[in-house]
Amino acid sequence: MDVLKQEDQRLFNRKLVLLVHVVAAFFTAVLYLNQLDFTRLHYWNRGASMTVVFAGAPALLPYLISGVHSWRTATYNRLRVAAFLVILVLGAGAACSAIVGALGSSLDRSDLYRLFVIQAAVYFFSAEFLFDVD
Repeated sequence: MDVLKQEDQRLFNRKLVLLVHVVAAFFTAVLYLNQLDFTRLHYWNRGASMTVVFAGAPALLPYLISGVHSWRTATYNRLRVAAFLVILVLGAGAACSAIVGALGSSLDRSDLYRLFVIQAAVYFFSAEFLFDVD
């Protein structure tokens, strides 16, 4: 494969991986924030929006870590990128299911934090394994 064509494909793959990270992070954060109790939050006060952003940070952290790492290490190989995206989407779906309590699971906040750490590790190491072709 031509070097320029490989670089074009790598750039496209980087953008695609980043887009899927953003979409998955958005849905996970919305579902996570939906489970939190904001009844005592005075939304009219200055800085209330930052409180919500910081409250949603644990749900966004796995995607931020994985997004930065996969942006740096993305490959031109479409099959490896597709395999990583399948892992990312399945992981996001599993996390969203766990957050809303699907299949009768009830997780407290510490369990959700552990889930987010495991999720970040799985994404990081799957990107490390799948994108290491160069």
